[in-house]
Amino acid sequence: MKTMVTLSIVKKATIALFAATAFVWLPSVASASVAGITGVSKEGCTCHGSGSPSAATSLVLSSSSGKFEVEPGGTLILTLQISHPSQVAGGLNVSVRDEAMAKSGTLAPENADEMRVTSKELTHKMPKGFVNGKTTFTFTWTAPTTPGSYTLYAAGNAVNLNGQSSGDFFNMITQEITVGPTTGVGEELVAANTLLRSVDIAPSPVSVAEGTAEIRYKLGQAANVTIELFDVNGRPVQPTENTAGDAGEHVAVIDTRRLASGMYIAVLRAGNEQIAKHFTVVR
Repeated sequence: MKTMVTLSIVKKATIALFAATAFVWLPSVASASVAGITGVSKEGCTCHGSGSPSAATSLVLSSSSGKFEVEPGGTLILTLQISHPSQVAGGLNVSVRDEAMAKSGTLAPENADEMRVTSKELTHKMPKGFVNGKTTFTFTWTAPTTPGSYTLYAAGNAVNLNGQSSGDFFNMITQEITVGPTTGVGEELVAANTLLRSVDIAPSPVSVAEGTAEIRYKLGQAANVTIELFDVNGRPVQPTENTAGDAGEHVAVIDTRRLASGMYIAVLRAGNEQIAKHFTVVR
C-alpha cells in the first residue's frame, strides 16, 4: 500500500539573538557570562538574583506531539518557554537523566546559532530576547534504546541585561519522559510496539534531484495510522494524513521537491503508539 504525502514549503522564522547575562557560578565571585554554562539544570543558577528559584520566572515545557512518550530510539520535539513580566531576555540549561541520574539520550538544538550541546547538556549561546514578556527555545531529544522512565531537568533564567548577575531571576522544572510506554487495558498491560513494529525513512538526506523519500513502516496487526511531518521548529508542514493498513509492511511516499533544505521529523501514530524519525532535505 502506498500513501502520497504532499508537503508545503515552510520557511523558518528569523530568530533574533540578544547578548545578555547568563548562568554562571564561580567559587567566590558572582559574575555574568553571555555564553551560558552547563551543570545547573538540576540545582539552578544560584548565583543569580536571590540565589533561590523565583516564581516570577515561569517555565513551560511543551511537546509537538502533545505527549512526553516516545519509542526507544525515537525523537521528541520539545519547546521551553521562559517568561517574566519585567525582564528582557532569557537563557536555559537542560539535561535528561535516567533513574540512576546518568545523562541519557541525545539533546540537539533546532538552531545551532542560539544553542549548543556540551557534556550531553543543552545551553544557550546567547540569551534570547523576550517578546511580550516571553521567549522560547526549541530542541529535540532522541531517546536511548533502553525502555524506561527518564527525567528532563530544565533551568531557565530571566535577565535584565545589566551585565551583572544582580536583578536576574531563575526557576526550574522537571518533566518525566516515558520511553517504550505501556497502555493499560482492563487488568492487563499491553506493551508498546504491538502495532507499529518499525519505521524507516530513505534516502536521507534526500536531494531535490531524487524528489521523493519513502517512509517504510511495519504493522503488527491491522490499524489506522496517522502520519505527520514537522520542521525543526515543531511546526506541521502538511495536514495530518490518515490511512488504514493490514498487518505487514507499508510505504508512504514523501514529495520533497517543494521542501526547503533542512531537517524534518516524520511522526507516525497507531493507537497509543508513536515513532518519530528524522530526515534531511538538501539542494
